[in-house]
Amino acid sequence: MATFAEQPLADLLSVSRASKAGAGERLRLSIVGMGLVGRRHAAAINQLSSVEICAVVDADDAITAQVANAGIESYNDLCAMINATRPDGIILSTPTNLHMSQALACVESGIPVLIEKPIAHDLAAAQSIVSKSDTLGVPVMVGHHRRFNPIIQKAKDVLTQGLIGKIRVVDAKCWFAKPNDYFETAPWRKINGAGPVSINLVHDIDLLRFLCGEIIEVKAMMAPSARGHDIEDVAVAIFRFENGALGTVSVSDNAVSPWSWEVTSGEYPIYPFTGQSAYQIGGSRGALSVPDLKIWQHEGEPDWWSSIDSATLSVAMADPLVNQIKHFAAVIQGEAKPLVSGYEGLCTLAVIDAMREAAKTGRAICPADLIAVDKTAAEENMRFTAKARAHVKADSAWTNQAP
Repeated sequence: MATFAEQPLADLLSVSRASKAGAGERLRLSIVGMGLVGRRHAAAINQLSSVEICAVVDADDAITAQVANAGIESYNDLCAMINATRPDGIILSTPTNLHMSQALACVESGIPVLIEKPIAHDLAAAQSIVSKSDTLGVPVMVGHHRRFNPIIQKAKDVLTQGLIGKIRVVDAKCWFAKPNDYFETAPWRKINGAGPVSINLVHDIDLLRFLCGEIIEVKAMMAPSARGHDIEDVAVAIFRFENGALGTVSVSDNAVSPWSWEVTSGEYPIYPFTGQSAYQIGGSRGALSVPDLKIWQHEGEPDWWSSIDSATLSVAMADPLVNQIKHFAAVIQGEAKPLVSGYEGLCTLAVIDAMREAAKTGRAICPADLIAVDKTAAEENMRFTAKARAHVKADSAWTNQAP
């Protein structure tokens, strides 16, 4: 079976149009950046009758030609597309260093935007996006799509209901072995800032915050790449959560293991499935492992001398990217607040920055101290009614911004 990267783009987009011919009114979405992640978004949109791809923006002329051949409007310039097409929502799946300028163009045009993770290349850029979203009342979502996985939704329910008691301790592993050609085919992956903490662990940090609560203190250590690249290839952190729990998290992209979300969740079939778990959460009355959803409890009252058994919870699986698009549509229509708002993406990025600062200085760092955006204002402005949106013309300052 061909992967999204191998499937001709014209075929992927033509399937979308053919399957929805004659359907009723649909929300019109534009995808900016049609690399692997953009194609995954396109495939997710294909699964839904309520949304369609109205336009694609990409800097590569070969890609825009394929898009045009599929009968979909194509552009090299984001603001040219906004002025000509006025989509209901925009998905940014472009390099992280472009997120700020492109997100601001969307928000200033009054168009809700879904930004691939991380929200931006640094905290200052992320805060600019969130502040502008708050000021104009235009919603921003961040593509931490794992929150939309039914496994994570079930785990969240277990913890919210207190089925394992009060959370006391958390451990998360993100270990895997990237081959050498991963770095050779894209040399930017060797450069400072492109290591596994920023590229991979950001997903796991977001899930820990979602499942276990806000992280209020961080201590960390990192080790330089054994391959000689200008990045880390191992990092370990200790977290203090707002609820009093303590946690450890570790990441390495140079360690063979069966313990990472990719190989334990079965979420993305290109990765092998190991049947293991990546996260263990210990509570006062039981323990939960994720993603295998096993709850461990003693018979009767907690007692390490008494028998302990596990029960595996069942869950109906669904593609989290499809669920994310459904939720984005609801946000656009003013029916829901973003599950992963711009502010949430900012807080996750702050934990990543706190890890780096803690590893550099040897001090404990509070992620909240790194954030200048007001939480209350951000939360108050998360709801947005599409019908009340003012159709603001794109600012001329953005008309030459390429994706």
